[in-house]
Amino acid sequence: MAWLALGEINLTQDWEFTIPVVGEVFRIIHKPINNTDNKYLKAVVAQGFVDEKLNIFNPQRLSYRSESEIFTFYFPSGIAQQKLCLKRLDYTDIDWIIEAEVYQAANPLEELSNYLKARFGETTIMDYLVSTSSGFRSVFPTTVETMAEFSDVTEIVGRNPNRLHLIIRAGLQEISLFTNIAADGSGLNLIEKVPAGQLFILPNNGGIYKGDIFAQSAVAASDISITEYA
Repeated sequence: MAWLALGEINLTQDWEFTIPVVGEVFRIIHKPINNTDNKYLKAVVAQGFVDEKLNIFNPQRLSYRSESEIFTFYFPSGIAQQKLCLKRLDYTDIDWIIEAEVYQAANPLEELSNYLKARFGETTIMDYLVSTSSGFRSVFPTTVETMAEFSDVTEIVGRNPNRLHLIIRAGLQEISLFTNIAADGSGLNLIEKVPAGQLFILPNNGGIYKGDIFAQSAVAASDISITEYA
């Protein structure tokens, strides 16, 4: 399993925030403390953002423990930058430091398959992909790892006349996908901007696009995982 560290936070009675993040599964690791009097430590963890004031949703209780804790949060896209926020609810004088991490699936098919099972039951990824293609035939997936550069638009997927499905997962940076590249090296015909850590499934609206696909990272060079069914 791939966990991305979001940093350490010293919990206080004020709201503390992680860096902006994209994900739904989070892990909290408690650093060792000196609590010989067995004082009860409690806090709250939630998702939140600030506009005119602080907005939090789905707050959950956090207590000190030696084990790591897993929390799941759904953050609607488009309303703000996703962040975890934490606040201490006790008033003891014990330093309480946690480390926050977000789960990043190493395999985009695993992530999509987990979503389909949660949404539709025991539907398998192959059942989904084959049933949504034109007719039923054997499909052969290939998965490659590549990079999207920050300064240059680069080809990440070549033309494939046999393409049935294409899944692209952005790494640690947002990426922009294009169908062509201009003479000056800029991208042409934007397909989608894929947020960091998210999946993009090439639409199949009466016929899937089978040409080249180019990518450029929004901030710095970013890893990309590509799975193509043909």
